[in-house]
Order: sequence, then C-alpha cells, then structure tokens
Amino acid sequence: MSEADSALEATERWFVEVFNENNPDVIDEIIAEDCTFHGPESLGASDKQGREGARWFAESFNSAWPDAEFTIHDIFTEDDLVAVRWTMTATHEGEWLPNEIDGGTGAEIELRGNNIHRTSNGKLVDIWPQQDTLKMVTAIDAVSWG
Repeated sequence: MSEADSALEATERWFVEVFNENNPDVIDEIIAEDCTFHGPESLGASDKQGREGARWFAESFNSAWPDAEFTIHDIFTEDDLVAVRWTMTATHEGEWLPNEIDGGTGAEIELRGNNIHRTSNGKLVDIWPQQDTLKMVTAIDAVSWG
C-alpha cells in the first residue's frame, strides 16, 4: 500500500471508527506513539499529546457527544498528507473540555470543519483540526456571545 493510500485509510478510520463508531481501541492501529495534536488550543486539547493524548481526546469527546456523526464531504491525499472537509452532527450529553460543564446541555449542533493529517508508516503523526469552536462552545453555554 502506498503512503498516500495508508494516509487516506488512517484518516477515514479516525473519523469513522474512533468517533462515529465510538471505538477508541483502533487508536493503537492508526495513531503514532509520538503523534502531535495541533489544537484546538482554545479547548485545551493540545495539552495532551501522543497516542495517549489522542485516546484521552477521543474518549472525552465521545463521552460528551456520544451520538456524533461525522460525514466526510471531500478527502484527498498527496504523498503523506491528507486534507478532509467534514460536517459533524451531535447532541451534547456529558462533560467536555475545557470547562467540564456538569452533565450535558442537550444542545444539538451541526459543525463544519477541515483537518489536515500527516502520516508515516500508515499512522497519523500530525493532526491539524479546524472547526467553528465558538459555535460549539456557545451551543453548550460554555461562553456567551453578544
């Protein structure tokens, strides 16, 4: 399998298996031990790094948004890089970083985002996520707007 094919597969598994199927066990198969998560800093997610940081983020996210469903709209690769444009729908049902709001708010959200991933030997070594974080934290009353 080419590096581009491995990068594509690891990225698809990140969204589909880790989040849509709520299966963080696949992290050992798709995340490098020294993976760097580049944000979102505003949510404290960049404080935890490596494979264990990815696991912590996924478990925290899946606990707070257990019905999250990512839809990949566009995905393409070049060498060891993958770019993906996605939409997520979810209901806030539990504590989530950084404010650890008690319980879920029941807020339903549709969020759009883009990720760039870099791979080596078929595992993600860099994850750069970009999404409308303000929309997300406003929906769960973590911040007020206006």
